[in-house]
Amino acid sequence: MNSRRWITLIIGTLLVAGHFAFIASTWKGVGYVKDAGYYFGAARDNFGWFVNLAENIADGKPLESFSERNTTRYWDNNHQHPPLCKVFMGLNHHLWHKWIPILNYSNSHDVAALLWMSLMLALMFAFTVEIAGRTAAVFAVLTISFMPRVFFHTHINTFDIPAMSIWFVTIWFFRRGMLSVRWSWFTGVVLGVALATRNSSWFLPLVFFLLYFYSPYGLRFLHAVWTLPRTLRKTSWWKLAAGLVLFAAPPLVFFAHREAFNLTLFASVLTINIFIAWHWLRRDSRVPTFIAPIIPAMFTAPFTFFLLWPWLWHNTWPRLNEFFMRHINPPAWETYYLGEIVVNPPPFEWHYPFVMSWYTIPAIFLVMGLAGAALLLLRGRIADVVLSRRADGMVVPLLREETPERPEWSPWGESGVVTRRFDQFLLLVNIVIPVLMIANPQTPIYGGTKHYMAALPYFSICAALAFKYVLRHLSELVSCRVAYAASAVLLGLALLSPGAIGIWKTHPHCLAYYNEFMGGAVAAPEVGMQRTFWAEATADVLDYLNKNVPENGSVWYNDTPWDSTNAYRLDGLLRQDIRRARSMEEADYAVMEFWKYYIDGVYKVRQEFDAEYPVTAARLDGMPLVEVYRNNRRLDGRKSGKSRPALKKNAGK
Repeated sequence: MNSRRWITLIIGTLLVAGHFAFIASTWKGVGYVKDAGYYFGAARDNFGWFVNLAENIADGKPLESFSERNTTRYWDNNHQHPPLCKVFMGLNHHLWHKWIPILNYSNSHDVAALLWMSLMLALMFAFTVEIAGRTAAVFAVLTISFMPRVFFHTHINTFDIPAMSIWFVTIWFFRRGMLSVRWSWFTGVVLGVALATRNSSWFLPLVFFLLYFYSPYGLRFLHAVWTLPRTLRKTSWWKLAAGLVLFAAPPLVFFAHREAFNLTLFASVLTINIFIAWHWLRRDSRVPTFIAPIIPAMFTAPFTFFLLWPWLWHNTWPRLNEFFMRHINPPAWETYYLGEIVVNPPPFEWHYPFVMSWYTIPAIFLVMGLAGAALLLLRGRIADVVLSRRADGMVVPLLREETPERPEWSPWGESGVVTRRFDQFLLLVNIVIPVLMIANPQTPIYGGTKHYMAALPYFSICAALAFKYVLRHLSELVSCRVAYAASAVLLGLALLSPGAIGIWKTHPHCLAYYNEFMGGAVAAPEVGMQRTFWAEATADVLDYLNKNVPENGSVWYNDTPWDSTNAYRLDGLLRQDIRRARSMEEADYAVMEFWKYYIDGVYKVRQEFDAEYPVTAARLDGMPLVEVYRNNRRLDGRKSGKSRPALKKNAGK
């Protein structure tokens, strides 16, 4: 490895390590959101299966862990979502809280999302270096790191950062699998991991299809289909016979012996993969390279998905049907969007992801990302400034201070497939598809931007390409290398500063961030947008509750789940004796999150509690995100031995 590669490796490592340290140092104050509360328990149960397996192996009875009763016990919790995120959360919780106790209960789960993000940033840096050089790669990584809402999600143990990361990782592997048969098998495994990570990954085969048929492989595949009879005549009869048996075995056994199908599925699919890997991936293989990217999607990915989810090992077809039907007709949570409360049934607003992106991505990032995407659409000299390629098809940086290099680890096979135009299309299609998933009127809209964050890494790379284009012209104006470098650094810092300032002003409530086009977070009520999401602001009122709730007193929460308040107790942020009230009427205090659908109940709280005003609130630039009400009738009546009359119905309006 030469000095330039060492420098690139050091820069990438410092970026990823710096981001990791930055997130870990800002965990304090971030609330335990509603989703995270549910996943605490699911992570405990799902990873508990592996703990149980280890215990059973130690006791000499490992097969007990694979029984239907045991798998259902540990994997039924939150089975509407794939398991891998929850298993990873549980693993990190055991590792950093129980086995090596250096993190608290919540942060030990949170580190899982941070590790996913670190992996994505590392590959994002490597990919951008390859297509546009180190300068653009550094800017791309910093751009997504300073997006306030992405910054917030990186702190919490939910599926959104893993979903964004595994999407990028899978596309990264697929790009290499396009030119290497062996890498295509890794791609299949990674696709199976993606399917076991987040439901949105089921759209990745669509991206594979578009990329594959955009490349020269598409025409070659159509030609191969046309000439398939001639190819089969040249193939050894025993290969065809063995393949036919292996493909026919699972359905035949299923119809003959349904109860034995699960075990047979394991054996037959595994045998199919071994058979293909042995005969098709030999050096003298007759199967051309262009077929390779198709094989993993057909075989390795489904097998990996099934293997990673023990819940499917019993009652496979009914459970798969339940899983898919829930997401074909998904439930919808309420959200407040452009002045209306949006809930089932569909159709939903198609423009939701576009409007939310326009309002939640820092304005300069948005402009630069759109400019970069426009540059990619241009086929003339301007696009050649952004990306160029060598004669062998390898995409290389063009800036004069960056010498084109071919990475040692790149497993290229044929040339002319992953070209400049292929990478342009790859960037654009991975921006468009995640957004269109949510723009579909049948897709419920809620949760802000989290469900289409898979587009943001590619959007950040587009912003970096626009930055590179500006630097190209700057290099023509400034001849001195030192002056050019200083100007580039200052320009980069100036362009990144709005995102950094947005984080500084809104942390730990970055889910309440809105950009300059909207007028900041305080404009949310006026525009008719959700102030914040998922009860993240509850953490800000815990100190008040600890000081003022009477001993063994009770609190009613309008949106914070039990698992979240339990995590606050375990981390010492909420007194152990403070109980959750089963109803508002039984509570000493009420915590009212400004989730629009629920906050209208504040009038009932005021009447029931005889409280015209909240006793405290968490605010962002003066705008309340959560309020706490004291039950004056209950607490004062307890002191005097009598209750106070109720407020009039119009009190407080």
